[in-house]
Amino acid sequence: MLFRSVRMDFNKEAMEKTGNGLYSHVEVALLPPLFLAYCSQPEDSGVFHSNVKQRWLQGDKAVVDGMNKIAELPDRFLKALQTRNEEEMKACIDANLDGRRAIWGDDALGGETGPNLRMISIARKYGMAAKFCGSGGAVVIVPGFSYKEETIETMKKEMEQNGFVLEK
Repeated sequence: MLFRSVRMDFNKEAMEKTGNGLYSHVEVALLPPLFLAYCSQPEDSGVFHSNVKQRWLQGDKAVVDGMNKIAELPDRFLKALQTRNEEEMKACIDANLDGRRAIWGDDALGGETGPNLRMISIARKYGMAAKFCGSGGAVVIVPGFSYKEETIETMKKEMEQNGFVLEK
C-alpha cells in the first residue's frame, strides 16, 4: 500500500490568486509511527464548526489570532521532523489541539468528559502528542521516535476500557 502525506497551506495570497491552497508532499519515511484512536459513535461536526466561520468573517480577534497561530504550526512541525526534534514535533501537535480548544471551546468538542477530549487526555497521559484528525471522533497520536511498545500496549488497553479503538 502506498502512503502519501500532504501538507496543505491555505495561504491567503494563494487562495485569492488561485482559489486553492498550496499542497506539497511530505516524505512519509521521515514520520515516526502514527496511531489512530477513534470512537465507534463519532459526533456530528456541525456543532464543532458552529459559528467560527462567521466569527472569522467578522474579524473576531480571538478566532483570527488563534487561526494564525495554528497556521504557523505545520512549518514548525516539518522543520522539527527534518531535524528529528521529537519534543518540538510533539509540542506542535499539542499546540494545534490546544489552539482549536481555545477557539471553539470545550463544549463544542463534547466537553471534558466527552470522547474527543478523553482520547486526547489518555494519549497525553502516556507522553504522546495528539490532535483531531478532523472535527472530532478520531485523533492522531504521535508518540515520537523513542516510544516503547509496552507504553503503547498499556495505552491501548486504557483506550479500549473507555470504548475507543487504537490502531497503528
